[in-house]
Amino acid sequence: MSTLSRTMFGMSNTEVIALLDEIEKHPDAVRVRERTYELLGAAAEIVDVGCGGGRAVHELGARAVGVDHDPATVAIARARYPGSRFHVADAHALPFPDASLDGYRAERVIHVLDAPRALAEARRVLRPGGRLVLAGHDWDLFAVDSSLPEVTRRVVHARADQIADPRAARRAHHLLREAGFADVATEVFGTVVTGPEGLPVVLNLAKDQEGEEIAAWRDDQRRRAAEGRLFLAVPVFVTSGQVIA
Repeated sequence: MSTLSRTMFGMSNTEVIALLDEIEKHPDAVRVRERTYELLGAAAEIVDVGCGGGRAVHELGARAVGVDHDPATVAIARARYPGSRFHVADAHALPFPDASLDGYRAERVIHVLDAPRALAEARRVLRPGGRLVLAGHDWDLFAVDSSLPEVTRRVVHARADQIADPRAARRAHHLLREAGFADVATEVFGTVVTGPEGLPVVLNLAKDQEGEEIAAWRDDQRRRAAEGRLFLAVPVFVTSGQVIA
């Protein structure tokens, strides 16, 4: 997602998308993505909000259109998937008429949005019977194996405090109900990363945190990655709902 370049990794959009390409190939990530597609059912016109590099739009095919607020990210998505549709747009003000879509998907973005506003906008653009699916992780629930567990606890919670709405994924169930969605359900999936591709994500948890203990924690994680002992586990919440006339 384009927002991750600022709020998660501290990298350029191109670097973030390259890293996400590796992460999105992981079987756990594929499983979550495929489950979001299943929950959309037979929706014929779907918006993928915060589409990032465009993988989901491409996989969903002609029935999907991707939107992202960042023009540079949309340009990357268009270059990668020239046969797919992408637009620069704000999740809080989507460029679609009322009741014009029957599917809404957003992955890894709810934590950077004004969730009530975004969900109200989702409900506006969805037709009666339309399906909404959100997938995201909780920033307080990163599990990182470390020789310094107390430091890990402080690092994770300090990083969560830097996010606009770090616990939005756990709140999504009730947020959907409050926004007027029916048949709301939440499923929990696990993402486990043990390869070196997880190191940038783990190190980013200590973003803007300094001190001798933090430096030692970073060094410990680098050693673990070099020795094949890195371990990162994150629960992913997939929450769905439906618009009822």
